Amino acid sequence: MSGIEVAGLVLGAFPVAIELLEKYREVATRAGLFYQIKLKHRQCRNRLECERLVFTGNLKQLLLPLVADDEKITDMISNPGGSEWKDKATSDLLRKRLKDSYDVYMNCIEHLEGVMNKLIHELALDSDTVQKSLGDPKLPISKERIKNTITKTGIEYQAYKIKFSNGESIRNSLFKELGSLNKRLEQLLSISDKEAQLMEDRQASALTSAIDSAICNLWVNANRLFEALASAWRCSCQGQHSTRLLLQHRDTKKSEFNVFFAKPEDSRWRIQETRISEDDSSASELAKNESKNGICSAVCSHEPVSHLVKLPKKSAMKSKAKVMPRPTPTVTLMTSPAKPSVPTIKPIANLCISLDNNNASCYGFLPHDDCRYYVYRVPHQHIKTLESVTLDQIFRGQVSKPPNRRQRLALSFILSSSFLQLLDTPWLTVSWAKSDILFMLDPNNPGVYALDRPHLYRNLAERSCQKQSDENITKSLRQLGIVLLELCFGRLLEDQPCRKKWPSVDDENTKSALDLAAALDWLQEVEGEAGPDYASAVGWCLLATRPSRWRQEMLRKVVKPLEGCHQCLVSQGNS
Repeated sequence: MSGIEVAGLVLGAFPVAIELLEKYREVATRAGLFYQIKLKHRQCRNRLECERLVFTGNLKQLLLPLVADDEKITDMISNPGGSEWKDKATSDLLRKRLKDSYDVYMNCIEHLEGVMNKLIHELALDSDTVQKSLGDPKLPISKERIKNTITKTGIEYQAYKIKFSNGESIRNSLFKELGSLNKRLEQLLSISDKEAQLMEDRQASALTSAIDSAICNLWVNANRLFEALASAWRCSCQGQHSTRLLLQHRDTKKSEFNVFFAKPEDSRWRIQETRISEDDSSASELAKNESKNGICSAVCSHEPVSHLVKLPKKSAMKSKAKVMPRPTPTVTLMTSPAKPSVPTIKPIANLCISLDNNNASCYGFLPHDDCRYYVYRVPHQHIKTLESVTLDQIFRGQVSKPPNRRQRLALSFILSSSFLQLLDTPWLTVSWAKSDILFMLDPNNPGVYALDRPHLYRNLAERSCQKQSDENITKSLRQLGIVLLELCFGRLLEDQPCRKKWPSVDDENTKSALDLAAALDWLQEVEGEAGPDYASAVGWCLLATRPSRWRQEMLRKVVKPLEGCHQCLVSQGNS
């Protein structure tokens, strides 16, 4: 018998004992023999009911993570002897859940079964007379009490009363043991659950740590990608191209980038959205699927057909005929069946030409040192125009529907995370210039800008990027802090009284110092507008002096608090 079956038997013993106690109370009351032990009998019933509830709660806590079907759990609790308690799969899951506590838990269950049997015996519920009387509804009424006390049944009921009264200490001991076992079951289950939770938390922490590390180190891949794209941009129309990188926070370890490429063609823009990743699994799968359909889109359409497949080192056809030694010479030409062509993912020699391949699902890969960046085509959802609005234009009221509070907090979170990922790369040599952050028209809502998808415009011809000094990083962080302030209130710093009280100057260093002084004054109003976490994040940007491992520090003190502010606002349904 499995441990889970024994648990079912114990569960079934409680209602049996309670029911028998209740029925015996009715019989003894009608016989007029119950009044002397009425109080103690009620106490026994209440203690049994209490322990039953505790044990049932323990079982439910045990079964809930194992059994997905609530109806099945209800059936198991209401039918302790049912077939569900014999289910091997449930028993195996129970062992897996309890792990090292399984044997101790089951020993405790078996011990509890023994205590219940002793308790039932001690309550004299296994008495033959009691059992017979319980099944007989025709018992004398209380006015025949004296007569009943001298009958055989009455004498046995009197003996039951004496045993019940004298057995109080034993019953109390058994009830105490029952309560102790129930508590031990609860403790064992709690230990097992805490261990499982700690393991889950550790795994989640490890995953979070890996994602955080990937975010903080993404600038390395961003730098390589820019160089790989710039190296593959070898066309005479390079100066006419538009390249826009989607800014986004990342919640996975994958280094993926969404990039828009556009070039003028016949008085309109030819626009293509791409997803660029180091992962080649999608490219290989696409190549196999398209090979079955007779299409190879993993290479440029302008390349010769002979480059679509890898050629064997030797021809599949034998060059010499084999002469058989027969009277009449004959020549037999032996051929081997040609193997099906397997498309290969080719390097992109000229990105401009490769992007012209409308049938491509993967344009190929961009090689860079010891890594490859695979360029996948993303359906552009009928995007026919590069019309966009900049963050600066939004602040200056040049859009009919400015971003609401929730959208502004989302932008604060995305821009701060993207700043951390891209600063010190050709994508972002200095802090955000609000005129470089673009919002394109939403293809699904004509005339509406997609304010939740900010893009960064960059010229791929500008490859040079000198490593930032500590002073420049501090300055960039302060500029970011000012942008976060402006997003908090939806207004420009230059329009605020705290900045207007200072003069306008042409010297860049003096202007930066005055902007910082005004921003620190404005910072005092942030907590009332967006809460303490937002204010703390802005304050860190304005006052930070480029600590060591500044990306990790910024992730902890800026990006994550801003993410929390945004999620809190979304959960509340505020706009």
